[in-house]
Amino acid sequence: MKRLATLSALTLMALLAAFPALAQNYSFAIPRAVMEVWVNPDASVRIEYNLTFRCNPGAHPIDVVDVGMPTGDYELDKVKAALDGKPQTDIRHSEYVHPGVEVHLSPSISAGEEAMLTVEFTIPNLVFQDTTNKENASFRITPTWYDAKFLTGTTELGVLVYLPKDINPDEVLYQGQKVFTTKGQIGNKTVVGWLFSQARLDAAHLVGLSFPKRVMERVVRMTLLGLAWKWWLENDETRVFVGFLLVLATGIFFFRWT
Repeated sequence: MKRLATLSALTLMALLAAFPALAQNYSFAIPRAVMEVWVNPDASVRIEYNLTFRCNPGAHPIDVVDVGMPTGDYELDKVKAALDGKPQTDIRHSEYVHPGVEVHLSPSISAGEEAMLTVEFTIPNLVFQDTTNKENASFRITPTWYDAKFLTGTTELGVLVYLPKDINPDEVLYQGQKVFTTKGQIGNKTVVGWLFSQARLDAAHLVGLSFPKRVMERVVRMTLLGLAWKWWLENDETRVFVGFLLVLATGIFFFRWT
C-alpha cells in the first residue's frame, strides 16, 4: 500500500507538471484584426470584432479565445460569436481576462490553420460628456489584446467608429496623440478610423474622439476627478507599477529611519 501510495503521488505530480507545459504550447498569430464600433444615441455602443487567428505549426490547437470587454456591464447571453460564419454557442465569463468573455471554439483551429472569429456585443454608458467642451460628447476605446508569450508576429489592426446620423465629418475631433487615418461618410453617418499597419497586439491601442452632443439623447456626466478614478481602475499595469513604487518607498523609509 505504501508503494502504491508513493506511485500515485508521483503520478499526480507528473500530471500537475504537465498542465503548465500544455498551456505553454499555445502559440498563434493574428495577422488581421478589425474592431467596428457603432455609437448609439443612448450612450451605449455596439462592438463587433473580426479577428483572424493563425495557429502556429506544432502548437496546441486554438480551442478557446478570450476577448476583453471595455467594462463589466455586458449581458453574457447577448454576446454573439461565429467562427468562419459558423455560430459559436459556448460563451462564458473569462477565467483570465477581467472583464471579458471566453469563446470555446467548435471546431478548434488546428496547427497551421487560419480562421476568422467574429464577436459582437453591446456595452451601455460608454459615451461621456466632453470635459473640455460642454457642447461635445467624448468616446475612447481600445481593442482587446493578448499575452505576448503566446502571440507571434504583427497585426494589421483597424478601428472604425460609426457615429449617429447628422454629424458633419469636420465636426469630429480626435483625442490623444493618434490622429484619424480615415474620416468620411457612409449614407447619413460619419465614420472615422485608425489603421495600425504593424501593431503588436499585446498591449492597449487607445483611440479617442469627440463630436457634437446634439445627436445624443444622453451622455454620461463625470467630473475630471471621476474620469481620473475611472482611468485608474481600468489600468491594471499602472496600479501595479504605483504599488511597487509605494512598497519601495516604504522600504527605503523604514530602513533609513529604523
